[in-house]
Amino acid sequence: MLGNEAAIALNLIVDVKSRRFNFPDRGLRWTNFIGSIMLVREDKKDLTIHQAQALVAFCKHKIDWDEIAFGEFLTWSDPRCASHVSKFGVFEMKQNEVRQDIKNDGTLEKKFREFFDEYRKKKIRGCDASWIDEVSPYDM
Repeated sequence: MLGNEAAIALNLIVDVKSRRFNFPDRGLRWTNFIGSIMLVREDKKDLTIHQAQALVAFCKHKIDWDEIAFGEFLTWSDPRCASHVSKFGVFEMKQNEVRQDIKNDGTLEKKFREFFDEYRKKKIRGCDASWIDEVSPYDM
């Protein structure tokens, strides 16, 4: 359905004051054509593959893609189609919840740290020993 869900998740607008908050930075049509992406940290510190995986999972988790069929929402062919109006309403409500949840950078960092810790534990419980020594990008 989506060409690269990870890239889409990482390109969502995170400015909670923006009307386009939680929408892909390049618009909805772009989501059908996205290819590879390169991640770099603004502070030029290392970013491990596990940290990138956790970041993608966090972005997906915060907008709850499964709950609102986000993939279908992003790839609709006719925005005037009545079946998508209700999905848009649900998506809009979810956006407002997320806006309240991540009002400022401190809250977002705290939420990510909590998510990362749980995500790491889940991976270790799933017998992925490569996560044992992994740390949050905030701790590097």
